[in-house]
Amino acid sequence: MIVNLMPSISSRRCVLPVLSGLLGAVAVLGGCATSRPRAGVPPAMVAHRSASTVSKLDNGMRIIVRPQPGTAVVALQLWIDVGSADESDALAGAAHALEHMVFKGTERRGVGDIAREIESVGGDVNAWTSLDHTVFHVTMPARDWQRGLAVLADAVLNVKLDDEELRKEIEVILEEIKESDDSPASVAAHELFALAFEHHPYRRPVIGWAATVRRFRRAALDRFLRRYYGPERMALVVVGEVDAARVQARVARIFAAARPAAGSRPAQRGFRAAEPSQQQLRVRVVQRPCREAQLALGFRIPELTAADSPALDLAAVILGQGEGSWLVRRVKDEQQVVTDVAAYAYAPRDPGLLIVNAASRPERVVEAAAAISEQLRLLAQTGPHARGARARPGPDRG
Repeated sequence: MIVNLMPSISSRRCVLPVLSGLLGAVAVLGGCATSRPRAGVPPAMVAHRSASTVSKLDNGMRIIVRPQPGTAVVALQLWIDVGSADESDALAGAAHALEHMVFKGTERRGVGDIAREIESVGGDVNAWTSLDHTVFHVTMPARDWQRGLAVLADAVLNVKLDDEELRKEIEVILEEIKESDDSPASVAAHELFALAFEHHPYRRPVIGWAATVRRFRRAALDRFLRRYYGPERMALVVVGEVDAARVQARVARIFAAARPAAGSRPAQRGFRAAEPSQQQLRVRVVQRPCREAQLALGFRIPELTAADSPALDLAAVILGQGEGSWLVRRVKDEQQVVTDVAAYAYAPRDPGLLIVNAASRPERVVEAAAAISEQLRLLAQTGPHARGARARPGPDRG
C-alpha cells in the first residue's frame, strides 16, 4: 500500500518512512485479556494490592505506601500530573526544562547538593518527563528514607530558578536535542507522532524544539511551575522496608503546608486540542545518510482507560515482543526483511498509538513495510489463534 509513495532508494541513503493509519479491527481481541489491572499495574501486583496503603491530604496530594519487609531498600517516586502535552507551542519543552531545573538547587541546597546528599548514603536520584507526567525518583537504603523524602520535597516544592543556571541548562538541552536529531530511530519516532497527531500536543517531542528552548526565560518557566507544581497534581509512591503509618505521617507534616497551584485544577488539561478522526493513510519519508532504514508505523488506539486497552496490549505482545512473536519469527527470522522489529501499545491519558518499529536494509524497506502490514492484517482478520500463527515461547529479547 505504500510502494507508490516510496522514493527510489538506489542512492542507499537512509529512508525513514513513517506511517499512521487506523486499526479498529484489533479491538476484536477484547475477549483475549479480561483480568489485567488498569493504570499500568503489572499482573503480579494484583494479589498484593491490599498491602498498599492509600491516603490523600487535604490539599489534594495522594500518598501510596507499600511496605516490603526485608528488602533494606526504599524507592520514592513523586509523580506530577503535568507533561509536554500541557504546554503551548511557544513553550514546547518547558516541562522537561523545568524537570532539569529542579536539580539546580533551592534556598537550602545549592547547585549539585540534591544529588550529592542522596548519593552520599549510597542512593540514586533522577527524573523523567513524558507526554502526561513528570516523575522524580529516589532509590536508597531504607534506613535513610526520611532524608530522601526531605530532599525530594525540598527540591520540588522550593525550586530556585536562577537565570545563569537556566542558561547553562538550556545549552545542555540543546545538546540533547542535537543528539536526538542525529539518531535515525529518534527521528523516525518524532516524525511518527508529528504525522499521527495534527492538532493534539502529542505531536510535539517531549524535549521540545530547539527554537523554543532557546527562547526560554525564567519568568515563563516560573509561571509554568506555579500553575502545575501544586500538591493537587502530585502523587507520592513509597515502596520498600518502611512502616506505612510513619511514612504517611511524615509526608503529611512535610507536604501539608503546600497550597494548590494558582488557577489550576487537576482536570484542567491546558492546551490539549482534540484530534480529528483520521480518514486515510498518512506517509512521510525522511532521507538521511546512514546504514539502515528505520520504519515507524503507528495505528490509532484509544486512551489507557478504554475497555479495549488490555486487548491492544495483548495484540502488541503477540505482534512484536519476544523471540516467538509474529513479527520477529516471520518478518525477521523467516523472511529476513528486517534486522530488528518490535511492537508496543502506547496508550497515554488521551488516545495513543499502537507502534511497530523496525530496521532494515534501505533496498528492502518497502518489502519490510509490506511484510509487517501483512502480519497486522492477519491478526486483525483471524485473531491470535489462527492455525500456525500462535507465537511460540522464546527468550525475552530485552
